Amino acid sequence: MVKNLLKACCMIAALTAAGQAAAETYTVGSGGTYRPFEFENSQKQLEGFDIDIIKAIAKSRRL
Repeated sequence: MVKNLLKACCMIAALTAAGQAAAETYTVGSGGTYRPFEFENSQKQLEGFDIDIIKAIAKSRRL
């Protein structure tokens, strides 16, 4: 009885974790003060190598 309950709990935990892994969220922080990697343009938007890489990753992951 206890083994079956433990198996059921493990199965539920595995299925719940699999559902959460499908949703991806990236949180990126930048100071915008380290040219040419990241900097603020005249419109106060971030630009640079790091920003381009993050945008490419998001595009490839369809985020």
